Amino acid sequence: LSTQFYLNRVPIESSIVVKVNGAVVPKDSVNGWTYNSTANSIEFHGAAIPATGSIVEVNFDPAGYGS
Repeated sequence: LSTQFYLNRVPIESSIVVKVNGAVVPKDSVNGWTYNSTANSIEFHGAAIPATGSIVEVNFDPAGYGS
């Protein structure tokens, strides 16, 4: 199972919304997700790790957008 998903742009961290199979996943280091700024990735933890074949959607506003 993949627990880390790399982003294609640097996000405004407060704007990140993560969904698995259409359900919003909470930002939580135990049973949710966290943003890894060093790797520019979303990391899933505990019960929130997506099952094989799940649809993972990460929406965010890119840093520097509109400035």
